[in-house]
Amino acid sequence: MKVSTGLALVSALRRRLRSLSRVGARNQTVGTGGVKLTSGHISRHSASPNLLARSCAATLIIALFTATPNVAAAQAEKMNFRDRQAVVIDNASQLVTLSGFRFQNEYSQSRIRLHTDLSWKNTSSKAITAFEVVILRYDPFNRPLYGGGRWLVTGHNSGDWTPLSPGQSSNDGLLGFDDEPVLTSVVYVRAIRFEDGSVWNFDPKSVEKAIHDKLPILKDIGNVNPPIDEAKKK
Repeated sequence: MKVSTGLALVSALRRRLRSLSRVGARNQTVGTGGVKLTSGHISRHSASPNLLARSCAATLIIALFTATPNVAAAQAEKMNFRDRQAVVIDNASQLVTLSGFRFQNEYSQSRIRLHTDLSWKNTSSKAITAFEVVILRYDPFNRPLYGGGRWLVTGHNSGDWTPLSPGQSSNDGLLGFDDEPVLTSVVYVRAIRFEDGSVWNFDPKSVEKAIHDKLPILKDIGNVNPPIDEAKKK
């Protein structure tokens, strides 16, 4: 069930609520304080049909909103390719090593979105102020997908910009706007800025060769050096 389907059911419940309220208003007896069946008898001091209808509808709406995230999460599990691949290119292993690379469509913030996770470790002898990775994505037919692009890692991660000292590790994740049909994804380091002010930049040709060696099925690997502002176009 999509979230939009859940909202449609809520709307239908609200229409039913108004219908029950009108029926309750017609059946209500003036001066009795409302009606309620109690052991086969009518009680004069109970809630009116109008109130009972609203209570039932409210209960159903609460139950629906409680169930919708669970239903959506179960649906998200079906929206991932079983044989998807997350490939790390170790082009800067003596400076920064990447690991724990994974991606999948998951339910988050009221919709199904593509989640990407990555871990890293400073394997150099200097503290790192920031570094940049590039993520390339491919569809089930091995064609480049628009998306991914540049990911700037600030210090430890997006919540801690302090320099990543030698030997330290950290991790972070990306949250897409929607689900995406990604079968294969590749990640590598493009640039590193050290705390002493020096900057390391990758060699595009060596990365292209590494991708072809690991994934020869990809005939078109796309642009391994995407524009810096590409992520802003997503």
